[in-house]
Amino acid sequence: MEVNKPLKINNGKYYVVLVLFAVIVYWPLSLNILSLKNDAITYFLPWRYHVSESLQHGYFPFWSPYLYTGLPIHADIQSGVWNPVVFMVSLFTTYDMNVLQWETVLYILIAGIGFFKLSHFFFPDKKLCLLLSMSYMCCGFMIDSGSFIAWVTSAAYVPFVFLFFLRTLQLPSLDSSLKLAIASSLLFLAGYTSFFIITFYLLFLLFIVLIIRSLKDRNKKYVFRLSIQLLIAAVCCVVICSPALISYLDFFPYYNRGHGLSLGASQTNAFGFRNSISYFFPQASYKLHSVNDISSKNAYIGIVPLLFIFYSFKYKFTPAQKLISGLVALCFLFSLGDATPLHRLFYNVLPLANTFRHPATTRLFTSIGLLLLAGYGLNHFSKTVDLFLHKLIYCLATAISLFVFYEILFPVITPHWSQTFASLSPAKIHIKQFFDSSTFSQWVIIGGILQVFFLLLVRKKQLLVPAWIGNLICMTFLSMPFTLVSQHKPAEVNAFVHSFPKGFPLAEAWKNSGNKINDSTAVTLHGYTDFYAKTISIQDYIITPTINNRYGQLLSDTLLRKEISEHPFVYSDNNSHITLNRFSPNEFSIGVVHTQSSELHITQQYNRNWHAYANDSALSVLPDNIAFMKVVIPATVKELTMVYRPRLVIVAACTAMLVFLGCVILLIYFRWTRK
Repeated sequence: MEVNKPLKINNGKYYVVLVLFAVIVYWPLSLNILSLKNDAITYFLPWRYHVSESLQHGYFPFWSPYLYTGLPIHADIQSGVWNPVVFMVSLFTTYDMNVLQWETVLYILIAGIGFFKLSHFFFPDKKLCLLLSMSYMCCGFMIDSGSFIAWVTSAAYVPFVFLFFLRTLQLPSLDSSLKLAIASSLLFLAGYTSFFIITFYLLFLLFIVLIIRSLKDRNKKYVFRLSIQLLIAAVCCVVICSPALISYLDFFPYYNRGHGLSLGASQTNAFGFRNSISYFFPQASYKLHSVNDISSKNAYIGIVPLLFIFYSFKYKFTPAQKLISGLVALCFLFSLGDATPLHRLFYNVLPLANTFRHPATTRLFTSIGLLLLAGYGLNHFSKTVDLFLHKLIYCLATAISLFVFYEILFPVITPHWSQTFASLSPAKIHIKQFFDSSTFSQWVIIGGILQVFFLLLVRKKQLLVPAWIGNLICMTFLSMPFTLVSQHKPAEVNAFVHSFPKGFPLAEAWKNSGNKINDSTAVTLHGYTDFYAKTISIQDYIITPTINNRYGQLLSDTLLRKEISEHPFVYSDNNSHITLNRFSPNEFSIGVVHTQSSELHITQQYNRNWHAYANDSALSVLPDNIAFMKVVIPATVKELTMVYRPRLVIVAACTAMLVFLGCVILLIYFRWTRK
């Protein structure tokens, strides 16, 4: 494939433009004007809050005693424990909504830089690459995924994985393979696991295609060199990811998804074929009545990039374009879920394809491919000036206008189009009310007018860049209220989060699990109350799959729940006097005054990494009350110490750190010697 050599000159000015672009386009987040919503509030913020709380107080975040009555937070794939960014941020501050939003914008910026570098691998014109990277930062996937920071993180690192893989294919070397290992590790440790699995299969497919071509050319020496470098990358990646891998595998015996998903569950939140209209009218797609989640509806990449995809058809496709087109079609069909046989085929044939949901997330890869195809069209246009583009503009603008006109005459969803303008009148305007009550037809009309306007601007070549960027900014602003931001201010969420006790107060923990049994009524607009309260309680508002599968059984046993709720955090069946002497997330000490052997019932989820010690001896930790644990102590024991210590994970973490530092030192050495 025709490619360019790695970047040799300073790209600082382009990165500065991307920084400014990210801050301006995502101003509600970067300036903390409006708050993220949905899972960002109910899941990602509290989990990151507890990770940062542990690190701020000198504890590694292995265990959270408060989430779901004790949770191995290091085994939660999306908790952020193994995410280097979360870890570094947590060393300096405790998470609140401001920090979470800045982290989200940071990933969007990283995504832009990664796509800029990936685009430059194919195209020499850096201004072209800059436009493509802006489109990637504002694509529909990014807007929809704002509340799922692990998805945005995946979008940030995927371009780097593709880039360094392609560089390794182009010229197998230790330099490229180490960069590939680090990028792949970041994708696994910080992103959503399905993106890592899908990326692996796409790269494997590219590898097979290249190997077949190389063997036909009898280039066995190249195949050997490439295989060695990819093996080095794979080994380094596995070692760097080993703490997380061991954590996840160790939790599988307790995990309620540890044995995979059913076919129906794995097809949850597919990209509806009707949502393809989002390529032209992104806001209208949110108003389509369908079973897929609102975070799975938008695939917009920009109307101008779409125009240049059509323009690229004028020229003969290169082998690279044909390959990219094939991968785009493959990912698009997979994203449709049960609408085609492809998802079922992969589910039944490919290992790990039955472990994740949300087929619509593969539209990320569709967007990457489409933007690269748009780059080919724009690259041809930058070299040749002809009237073919004008014809395409008029055709596309006419098609959009006809669709708008149809919606004016025959609106798909009532009320009639005339109410669109009534709802926009100054006397009645209310932004949130309009976004909530607006219809498909209304957004087709609004979006159609805007799209035709920006298309007509492109007729003048000097207005191409303003039209491209203006369209992205406009459509992003109009799409954010649907999935990205709420009407609440981050300060409101922060006030809620900071209203609870800090650290790990012993008195609060000893208040017990039994003051109340929490349920979904404890959810507020700012999150789940007892995710931040420092009491240990039973919680039935399940929003994470990282739950002991026995915990669900406990929740259904009303009588047992009621009995447990009448006891403190630690209790005994006899008349033993029990006190809580010390308390921290990974260790606590229990004082016992008794005259006979006792069973201490501990209201924390059972996990085999919990160890009990008394009088310098180890005692057995046993399952209790379906989901919790107990320790039988002799009469001579006056103090029991409980310690959560995943020994293998600790060893793996030390090894991974050494390997990661080794890779970084080698890369610095390679760069220094090249200079």
